[in-house]
Amino acid sequence: MSVERAISFTPDMVAGVSSRDINKYDMVYLGSEFCQNLLPAKDDFRLLAEAGAKKIVLLTAPMSGEGLRRAFALITWLSRRGVAFEVVVGDLGLLRLIGKMKNVKPFVSISRVLCREFTSMPAVDMELFSKKYGISRVETDSGAAVLKLLGRSLLINFHYPFRYAVLSRYCPFLRKIGVCSGRPCAGKSVKLIHPGFSAHSLFLRNNTYFFKNRTPSDRTGIKRLVYARW
Repeated sequence: MSVERAISFTPDMVAGVSSRDINKYDMVYLGSEFCQNLLPAKDDFRLLAEAGAKKIVLLTAPMSGEGLRRAFALITWLSRRGVAFEVVVGDLGLLRLIGKMKNVKPFVSISRVLCREFTSMPAVDMELFSKKYGISRVETDSGAAVLKLLGRSLLINFHYPFRYAVLSRYCPFLRKIGVCSGRPCAGKSVKLIHPGFSAHSLFLRNNTYFFKNRTPSDRTGIKRLVYARW
């Protein structure tokens, strides 16, 4: 089985996406695993489809009550199109809401934010939890997580060239906590310099900190490679 290839965009990038950017990829990831303010709009799906996206995967982040309402409304709209689709879930509340859906349910993947806790489950509990909530994939950027998932029924999606370190509800661009108005982080990436990280470059993108990451030399078990376009 060949490895799928995907490219990931936040909504603020969609207007500038052309067919040249995406035609070599099997699918496009849209949204954010880390900031609920970067939930895409319906028009973002239309624009990507017009640009030639073969398939669009919705990314979602940890959420507040209002964020959950907005995300579930978008997922409900996607389900009404009657076409199979995929959602990367970053909030357990959203996972429960999806589990209660009737008719067309999305294929569910666990986000990188939830991956650490998810892969720490005993194997039996992981399988039962996955079956209960219809989880078919796991997003990761960690070779250690890949090893933990080998031999499981779950498909593994590996993200590069940045590895998630930590996120914050504090917006460093707007300098406030919680839901932002607008997207002050749009198009901004910051390389941070600190003596404590002299051996590794640390990057700030939106509300999240990352290290550089490479695809594993041994890709055993990896079914999809996801490239983050910054």
